[in-house]
Amino acid sequence: MSTPFRLRAGDVIAYDGQTCRVLRVTDSSAVVAVTRPPRDFTTLGGVRVHLQPKPALVRISPNSELPILNR
Repeated sequence: MSTPFRLRAGDVIAYDGQTCRVLRVTDSSAVVAVTRPPRDFTTLGGVRVHLQPKPALVRISPNSELPILNR
C-alpha cells in the first residue's frame, strides 16, 4: 500500500492554513498536532501573563491529499 499521498509519522504538513506535525499514523487515521494561539492577559495583581496552550490533536485520513512540506 504505497501511495504518494500517504502520510507518515514525523511529516510536516500544511493543515488549516498553518504548519502541523503528524504524530501517529494507522490504517484508519492520522493524528496531527495543531498549535493553538497563545493567551495573554493581566491578573488582578497587575502582572502580565503569557500562556502557550498544548497543541490540539486532530484526526484526519492517512490518505489526505495535503501538501507535505518536509519530503
